[in-house]
Amino acid sequence: MKPFSPRPYFFLLLILALLHGGCSCSSDAQQRMNRMAFSRASDDDEEETTPPVQTPPPAKTAAAPAAKPPVPPANQPATPAPTNPAPGATPAKPAAETPEAMPAENAPVVNPKYAERREKIERLAKNPPADKGEEARAKLELIGAALSDMISDKGEIPAAVRKDSRGNTLLGWRIDLLPYLGYQDLYDQFAVDKPWNDKQNLAMASKIPPVYQSPERSDEATNFLMAFGPTCAARASSPTGLDAVGRRSLSTIPLIVEADDPMSVSWVKPFDLEFNPAAPREGLGQLRGGYVYVVTADGKAHKVPPTITPTEMTDFFVLGNGLDVRRFAEAATPATPAGTVASNPSPAAGNPLAANMTASAAPRTNINDNLGPALGGQSPVGSGQGVGKLPIPDPKLTEDAEMRIREIFADEFRSADSDQRRAELAKTLVDSAKKLGDDPIQQFAMLSLAYQMAQKGKTPAIAKDAFEQIDRQFEFDTVNQQLQLLRFATENVARIPHERKEEFKKLAIQIWQVSYDRNNFKAVDELFGIIETFARSQNDAAMVQRIASLKEEIADSRKVYGEIESQFLSLDRPSFNPEGNLLVGRYLCLHHNQWQEGLPFLAKSSNQKLKDAALLELEAPVDPKLQAEIGDLWWDATAGFAPGEKRRIQRRAAQWYQAAIAGLPNTIERIKVQRNLDEFKKLYPNEKIPPLVATTDTASR
Repeated sequence: MKPFSPRPYFFLLLILALLHGGCSCSSDAQQRMNRMAFSRASDDDEEETTPPVQTPPPAKTAAAPAAKPPVPPANQPATPAPTNPAPGATPAKPAAETPEAMPAENAPVVNPKYAERREKIERLAKNPPADKGEEARAKLELIGAALSDMISDKGEIPAAVRKDSRGNTLLGWRIDLLPYLGYQDLYDQFAVDKPWNDKQNLAMASKIPPVYQSPERSDEATNFLMAFGPTCAARASSPTGLDAVGRRSLSTIPLIVEADDPMSVSWVKPFDLEFNPAAPREGLGQLRGGYVYVVTADGKAHKVPPTITPTEMTDFFVLGNGLDVRRFAEAATPATPAGTVASNPSPAAGNPLAANMTASAAPRTNINDNLGPALGGQSPVGSGQGVGKLPIPDPKLTEDAEMRIREIFADEFRSADSDQRRAELAKTLVDSAKKLGDDPIQQFAMLSLAYQMAQKGKTPAIAKDAFEQIDRQFEFDTVNQQLQLLRFATENVARIPHERKEEFKKLAIQIWQVSYDRNNFKAVDELFGIIETFARSQNDAAMVQRIASLKEEIADSRKVYGEIESQFLSLDRPSFNPEGNLLVGRYLCLHHNQWQEGLPFLAKSSNQKLKDAALLELEAPVDPKLQAEIGDLWWDATAGFAPGEKRRIQRRAAQWYQAAIAGLPNTIERIKVQRNLDEFKKLYPNEKIPPLVATTDTASR
């Protein structure tokens, strides 16, 4: 009997195993299905269709089960691989469905709210309202809703600018907002970890979503900017946590504004509107007839009327103040805003063109010969709208008028190929505009063209003539435009006739004073240089010396204002703490000579001597003895102050001494008052003692 050998059985089992494995391979039908799935997935990748709107991907993704293929690196495209269909699966599926190669449970869930938001944006772009203001409001509402979602998700109000570890400026909030607007696909095309001006990011500028375009725009620029600053909810470079909001509700915190065209910027550029508490309408209100559209942190858009005062406007934007703009925006109507007098209509009332004209409610200043108190002259003409002036015409009407003027003066425009001929054309247009008093739109258009041609012809004197005619006829905030004119004049000072240089110097001094009154220290510094340029061109050594000494005084003012801005402007008015009251009162009285405005702050300040003097002065006594007592209180309150501030406190004392001395009897008190007056004149021989004014003190600096 032969021994048993397992070898034949082993070979038999091996053959059966191979046969079994061959049977487990995919059938022809299954292979065809796999190929179809692979082909369909490839076609979906290549076909240009509207991308699905998805929520932003989560920061971390759960690890895939081991049985599934590994996720490819982020810099490599995922290649769908053919897989066997699940048992019982239907062989064919519609192309819109996810192919078997991409398991459904791994596909990001589409947020229907974001998808619907994108649909609304695209519908609005195709069928905008006839009214441009309503279109702007509708777009801002969509931006606001997305911003509200982003604030809720991140728990913070975004900063105007973000920087990386190397200090490079990254893309701003408009790009971060794209997924919440339903444009996740567009967001994914940005290099968000690279600077905003990286080549890849700049190439995206032409793909601006229509929601970022003001109704009048068709380019890549946007007027929808974030209002930021040290007193605002949105800060320059660091986000604001919601815990910092305090008692203010998100419905009262303004974040986004529709800015004027000069402020517009490419939508990919992280540039926004820095809010100036001293000039709260700066850069706002020209597009919508003086109205300003703003978006609060709850996503709602509001139409702020021109009738809101600068103080109220400042309170609205300063985070620590609780002003609710809704009580203004909801009550305001273009017809007769609250507080207006119907019996005193606008000069344009009854004019069919009035509805198409715009006006700025921002403070303005007239061109005159005043030097301004800080530079040795009188106070400039007070702010306020000009009497009998027309609003600036609607841009579309102005454009039509300019086309008509170019047709009439076609030969002159064609031959204006040199500086001299451009200057001659500008002079012709200025003279012709004087004959168009019955047609304000044509007049404005002709003067605007004259101003442009004067700039091209490098003739500041003619540009100034054109500008002054516009200023006399039309109502708007001239300060920024005057500053532009002065910049142009400084670059071409040699082309200005010598006898007209004094005009430009006086204008620069006046605009300096207005800028200082508005606490716009950036403009103050620039205007110092402009004034000095014209003073040197006239060999005005006294003015050059005055500027040098004034720069030191302004440095003190800037320091005090910086402390107010960083520490106290964001507190509720008027409940400043005593130190805050001292800073504000000191700044208004001793640096701006605004005693009527500053005394209430000093009366609640931490400096007891200033407090006593302010409290008694606020009673406005007429008894000479009490007036002399006020003088004594101010005279004794100078301890601890800088020399310039000490001089102004003593000058205030001298004003009260001067008011009291004539009514004092011949007693020791009269001798004391006279000695102090003599001491003041000895200390400051060139200082005048202006008289007190009953309501508003207009003493020069």
